[in-house]
Order: sequence, then C-alpha cells, then structure tokens
Amino acid sequence: MLQPCKQVSISRRMFIVLLLNSPLKKFKSLVQKLRDSINDPKAKLFSKWRQDQLSDIISPFYRYAQRIRSDLQSDSTFSPYSNGRLEGQINRLKTIKRMMYGRAELKLLEKQILYWM
Repeated sequence: MLQPCKQVSISRRMFIVLLLNSPLKKFKSLVQKLRDSINDPKAKLFSKWRQDQLSDIISPFYRYAQRIRSDLQSDSTFSPYSNGRLEGQINRLKTIKRMMYGRAELKLLEKQILYWM
C-alpha cells in the first residue's frame, strides 16, 4: 500500500501527464481565454472569443456561445423598462393571501388588500 505523500505525488504526476495531453491542453487554453475575455472591460475580447466558438462547431463551448448570442439578440436583455413595480404588487398580494389562508372569505381579503395599498 502506498503512503499518503507518495500517493499525492503520483496523482500530481498523472494530472500533469493528462494536462499535457492535446485535448485537455486545448480545453485549458479555451478556459483561460474565456477568463481573460470576461475580465476585459470593453468586452471586445469576449466578442472575439464568442465568434471563435461559434465558428467551430466541435468546440466544447459552442452551445454556450449560441446561448449567449441568443440572449444578446433578445430585446428584453437591454430593455429600458422594468417590471419591478408590478412584481412588488404581486409579491405583496401573495403575502396577504398567505396571511389570510383559512381565516375568512373574499370580503375580508378585499379589505386587507385595500388596507395595505
């Protein structure tokens, strides 16, 4: 049986051998490029990285790049309008309904809603 320190050094050697393998080496470089492009303040590197991934259908990040493209093409991503007020009203209504559950009928619920608004 191997001692723990020898086992760690063997697993480290195996990791280095696997890392030097061509597919993993390519994957590691893609991940590093993604990390660098995300940290780019002007997003030019990210746009270039995304285009590179979309041009290679075998790329492991191809589907990810497609999803990013579809998100950027949708208008809702950069819409100047917000539905925050509506969500707040719905949240308030649901909270009142939870407080009232099993207590009374619709008339009391209406009074509670009008009281809280």
